[in-house]
Amino acid sequence: DVGGSVKIESEVTVDEVDVGGRVQVAGGVIRREIEVGGSLESTRPLKFEGIDVGGSVRIAGGEGGDVKVGGSFKSDGDLTFRRIEVGGRVEILGDASGRSIVVGGVVKVKNSLRLSEELRVGGSAEIGGDVKAESIRVGGRLEAERAEADEEIKTSTLITASGAKARRIEIGRRGEAQGPLIADTVLVRERARVEDIYAESVTLRRGCRARNIYAARVTIETRCRISGEVRYTESLKVEGDVGFASPPEKAEKLPSPPF
Repeated sequence: DVGGSVKIESEVTVDEVDVGGRVQVAGGVIRREIEVGGSLESTRPLKFEGIDVGGSVRIAGGEGGDVKVGGSFKSDGDLTFRRIEVGGRVEILGDASGRSIVVGGVVKVKNSLRLSEELRVGGSAEIGGDVKAESIRVGGRLEAERAEADEEIKTSTLITASGAKARRIEIGRRGEAQGPLIADTVLVRERARVEDIYAESVTLRRGCRARNIYAARVTIETRCRISGEVRYTESLKVEGDVGFASPPEKAEKLPSPPF
């Protein structure tokens, strides 16, 4: 229990750390919790049960339990964790896996991100590889090679190379989706732009743009424009002033989604 700062230039093995200012270690094991008022830095991988820091954290990867940081958190290597809760920014320069991430600002993961529970981000999330979670909610922009959720993907802008898949996908008002959307239910809010949709039920709110729609039930509100084709198996509801590149077609069978 120290009021100021602590610097240890070798690996540590301790039960817990409680410091008011700054902590610098060269990796090791913290069996219980690291509690720091200011900043924490570990120059080698760290094994920990909990991190609770008021300011910023930078570690060289590792594995542990819960991470709570008021400001920013950065891992310079692969990280396995239970939960991450950060007020500002999270950056992981490797693969990341755990239960959940809740961040007020920005999340960046260089490789893949695997979560058994939620990814919830107030600002933007940029994942270099695939992202998988139970639910994904991003206030601004989500970028990934591929995005998959057991339950829901909800964001304003969704940019993927391979596509997004969930039980329910929602693209926000004036938002954008690049890459196919695959879901039971897809809702595209007012004046958003999307590409291909594969779903049971699709609703485009007024003023949307889409390329191809393949679904059992399709609802398209006024002033939407479809640049490709619409194929449906059960029902099609269309308001006035909707532009189609080709007439919608009722089909016995729909094309299979890309994954």
